[in-house]
Amino acid sequence: MKKWFACGRKRGTRMREVAGMITDNIRITRVSNVLSLVHICTYLHPSPPMTIVQFIQTQLHADIRTNADLPFTITEQIFPPGKIITAYGQQETNAYFLKSGLVQISMMYNGDEKILDFVFENNFFGGYTSLLTSRPSDTQLTTLAETEVEIIAYSDLLNAYAGSLLANQLGRHVTERLFVNYTIRQKDLLTKTAEQRYRDLLEKRPDIIALIPVNKIAKYLGIHPESLSRIRKAIIS
Repeated sequence: MKKWFACGRKRGTRMREVAGMITDNIRITRVSNVLSLVHICTYLHPSPPMTIVQFIQTQLHADIRTNADLPFTITEQIFPPGKIITAYGQQETNAYFLKSGLVQISMMYNGDEKILDFVFENNFFGGYTSLLTSRPSDTQLTTLAETEVEIIAYSDLLNAYAGSLLANQLGRHVTERLFVNYTIRQKDLLTKTAEQRYRDLLEKRPDIIALIPVNKIAKYLGIHPESLSRIRKAIIS
């Protein structure tokens, strides 16, 4: 596969080359596995992986150095690809921070799986509705690659909220980020065509195009794979 990305290229050229690369990715995933493309994520999404401590240092500018400085306990776990972290109907009890890998968030509607989002490194995630309501989760968290996470037990986080300014600042920051991302996605679904939203992905999230099978991208966009194929062809031409 050719190196398609080069600094200074015009947007239109970049978009056409990413779209063209999809065809190569489809062939690769058919004969091997999506994991064979994981190295591309680092190339296209160059933010270095962080820990929760580094996330807090960067985003909150707090003077902490190790996990021992945090008001809650952190555990670590590595999941293989295809692992369900939180299943439909399971009550969520943890908040997760993605150090490396890729996670799909999905839900079922009228017997059909809908993909709500993909989670990339340096982001918090979880079954938040279940976490906040203590009810069974209507979403499922599934790894699409080998995935390393840091875990905060929600009960531990609640205890930290009671006496730690840092815990409250972190909770507020993460909640605000989630709200902004959710609002942008909802507005895009209401105001943009599928082709416009796909072009946005090409510009803003080429890592999605490189890592994720086309049928999952179509589900994320809310269209049929055939419709996505037509959009791809139109962009390439």
